[in-house]
Amino acid sequence: MKVVFLTAGAAGMFCGSCMHDNALAKALRAIGVDCLLQPTYTPIRTDETSIADEHLFFGGIQIYLLQVMPWTRFVPQRIRRLLDWPPLVRFASRRASSTDAAMLGDLAISMLRGSHGNQGDEVLRIVSWLADEVRPDAIVLSNLLIGGLLPMLKQRMPETRTAVMLQGDDIFLDHLPEKQRAEAISLCGELQSSVDVFITNSHFYAHKMGSLLGIDRERIEVVPLSIDVAPFVTDPVPRATNVATAESTAREVFRLGYLARVAPEKGLHRLVDGFIRLAADAKNSDMTLEVAGWLGPANQAYFDSLLARIRGAGLEHRF
Repeated sequence: MKVVFLTAGAAGMFCGSCMHDNALAKALRAIGVDCLLQPTYTPIRTDETSIADEHLFFGGIQIYLLQVMPWTRFVPQRIRRLLDWPPLVRFASRRASSTDAAMLGDLAISMLRGSHGNQGDEVLRIVSWLADEVRPDAIVLSNLLIGGLLPMLKQRMPETRTAVMLQGDDIFLDHLPEKQRAEAISLCGELQSSVDVFITNSHFYAHKMGSLLGIDRERIEVVPLSIDVAPFVTDPVPRATNVATAESTAREVFRLGYLARVAPEKGLHRLVDGFIRLAADAKNSDMTLEVAGWLGPANQAYFDSLLARIRGAGLEHRF
């Protein structure tokens, strides 16, 4: 069985979805599936060896130019292809600052229109590549926001099964101006007929996205998140001869941990509130809060405000 997994790069940041897609593609290969992990927008960045293909479709620089300067579609493709050179896209991604939400909305809407959007030539290029060269049995998309190619794909490859992961689409949509958000949601809903199955990681998110996009709940498969535990396997710990001593040693520090992008939508401020309340109790004098994750420039002020709250509670030495 041949599967193509289209994953969306996250502009150079460490992205949980990219890591998940990479791990899932590796697991599929391990059980004998011929799986190609194909990045879009930007190369992916993972916390382990990436198995993603070096080719790039919908290169971030090119689709941006096609959006703001539509006449660039008349530039010969062999020249435009130079803009998809992964090192160049990585460099541009590192240099990029926050982008206007309205511009992102226009770009998202154009991409969701697929062959009818400003990036129609790119849609034709990837669909032709999939249909003429790769010919997979199934295609998995890491989110619905890159699904504008699906209608043309179904026309060219009616027997190929299509699956779409729903993971984080709502966060992007909620950052758009209301008019563009409504249009983008409507376009996402229209892509349903080109999708054989939707996949998400929780019943909560299945209900939320089903309601938001008008997807019948029966069409959404829930597959809980998992991890590859192999890198963490160690020799069994010898049985303690004194259980009380072992428990005392283990309880020297009680750590609250956070591993995610540092952003309001991930709820770190709620964890900080809980930590401050719990740490005020003498019974929790051994409690610490340890935070790791991607911090982008746009959320630096948010993070600084959390640091100020922790310092104000006199807990900076336990953070």
